[in-house]
Amino acid sequence: MFKPTTHLALACTLALAACAQNPATGGSNFNLISDSQARALGEASANSELKRYGLYNPASGATKYVTSLCNKLYASTEVASEPVSCILLDSDVYNAWATPGYINVYRGFLPYVSSEAELAAVLGHEAGHIAARHIHQGVSNQTIAGLIVGLAGVYAGSRMNDGTAAAVTQLGGLAAGATLASFSRGDELEADKLGQRYMQRAGYDPRESANMIDAMLAHETYARAYQTAVTGKPSSGGGLARLFSSHPPSPERYQQAVGSYGAPNGSVTLPQGVQPATTASDPQGRVRYLTAIDGLAYGPKAAWGVAGRNHLTLPKARVRVAIPDGFALMYQEGEEKPQDGAWLGRNPSTGMKMEVRSTAYTPGQNVANLATQLIEGANAATVQRVQLASGGEAYTGTATVFTSPVVGRWLAIGVPEAKRLVVVGFGFPDKAAQVRLEPALMQTLTQTRVLTAAQANAVRPLEIDVKTYRGESLASLAEALPSGVLRQEWFRALNGLTGTETLAKGQLYKTVIDPNR
Repeated sequence: MFKPTTHLALACTLALAACAQNPATGGSNFNLISDSQARALGEASANSELKRYGLYNPASGATKYVTSLCNKLYASTEVASEPVSCILLDSDVYNAWATPGYINVYRGFLPYVSSEAELAAVLGHEAGHIAARHIHQGVSNQTIAGLIVGLAGVYAGSRMNDGTAAAVTQLGGLAAGATLASFSRGDELEADKLGQRYMQRAGYDPRESANMIDAMLAHETYARAYQTAVTGKPSSGGGLARLFSSHPPSPERYQQAVGSYGAPNGSVTLPQGVQPATTASDPQGRVRYLTAIDGLAYGPKAAWGVAGRNHLTLPKARVRVAIPDGFALMYQEGEEKPQDGAWLGRNPSTGMKMEVRSTAYTPGQNVANLATQLIEGANAATVQRVQLASGGEAYTGTATVFTSPVVGRWLAIGVPEAKRLVVVGFGFPDKAAQVRLEPALMQTLTQTRVLTAAQANAVRPLEIDVKTYRGESLASLAEALPSGVLRQEWFRALNGLTGTETLAKGQLYKTVIDPNR
């Protein structure tokens, strides 16, 4: 076994040999991995998300638009000669992230962007992470730290031999999970500066990056409020945080953006000789952007379920569950397979909770018995047959649910043709609420429908709908959104509106529609 001093000497030797000037930042990069090794890490990370979600419709206008703009921003970087793949992932995750060789955007990010210039700010920022070699540095820093504390028994002479290179690669792989998932505060600020540079080179006003940070803050506020509505507890994370939830918006990032180029004022300011990427009649590319995302899918994939105002449609199970109005619904992905998750919900006004799960079952099994076996705390003596509006085998019963001593209500629907069992559970905040709310709940649940194969195949996800404002009130526009709660807050977040900002006649605005109504 090597002595600690040997590890320290190795670390120092590698550190002295691993610094190179970065053409984008002008500074020195501490780098223990090659570009090909970094790209291999990036490819593994990108492929993991591709396997989980897949690409959004490659033939769609939105995909072509995003990838084209991404390539345009990347072409303005100092590393444009290095290959990059721009990917639009089919997921409602609110995020975009970069790793060597890949710029990844989730379609869930696009509804909360309001112009081409704002999206250029995001893509320029991601390109900045690649140009600044942030992944290289992160993996290298963790590798050298591992060597210092003796996590690898390697030896280096005046040159790195094959064994040393293999060990560094292995350690880099171990470090990659954490490093690829997030960047430091300094990395974020540096990528913002580079992003503004690339925006300007590509013909976009770099001041619009401040508007993008404002939009991120607006989404963060709404996402926290919505998560609180679903869980009944104040959000402790960054909104609806998920894998690779990086780039948190902050006042510091906004101040840097404004400090570098000034605050946006609706005009376009570019250096002499730089051709604007947008037209004089559409200075930030708002119309061009909104036209590109009109009809974009919103929310989870339709196959995982579509949540409307007072229903939840599960096409794979061929069931449309009727739900009392006023519920906030959220899909919780399965850890191994996202499609094996559950829908969670809560009515902030009544305190009622709900959960909906779908599972496979063999036709011919007793639905009532199977449901009572699957539902923790179910009381078999309370099971009753329920007549649904469309027919179908359905049963209801009581159970102690949601770790509460209050007895809840469940509904189970068996669909032999789909070989699926759907179980819906409701919990009441207390006994008095149960007595008051249960009769109406039961009446609503009987409106649950079993769909034909054709009806299930026709189910579509929620969609972004771009409308011209003609004088309607903000309240009336928000009221049409397919949500049981926080509709005005949602409309404002979709359009990046502040609490005091009013709508402008003739302007385009985003809303979300349920095409299954």
